[in-house]
Amino acid sequence: MIDSPAQARRLIDEMCSPRIKIVLDPTNLFEQAGTEARCAWIAGAVYLLADRIMLAHAKDRAANGAFTTPGQGVIDFVHFFGCLRHGVCWPGCDAWASRGRSAGCRPISDGCLG
Repeated sequence: MIDSPAQARRLIDEMCSPRIKIVLDPTNLFEQAGTEARCAWIAGAVYLLADRIMLAHAKDRAANGAFTTPGQGVIDFVHFFGCLRHGVCWPGCDAWASRGRSAGCRPISDGCLG
């Protein structure tokens, strides 16, 4: 089972197949993590995997672990979508860091894909 962005990146690199893609669904991976850890995980996942992300799944969980409506739980969707947008399509994530978001969200592409 792949349960971290680093493990996913290793598998992608070892398999050397353009057919391996990522469905990024952070909600399943950190029920007990705090806000800062969740934001760092999302930023790191996008940084490592952006060239393979084909779908971002937007679901959410309440602090008690129950599923809830996106935006009503523990996932910071402004940060999540900002990292996806800036990490995959546009350079620069400094605006997110200046708004109190994780500074770990870094650009990896100088232009829109496709």
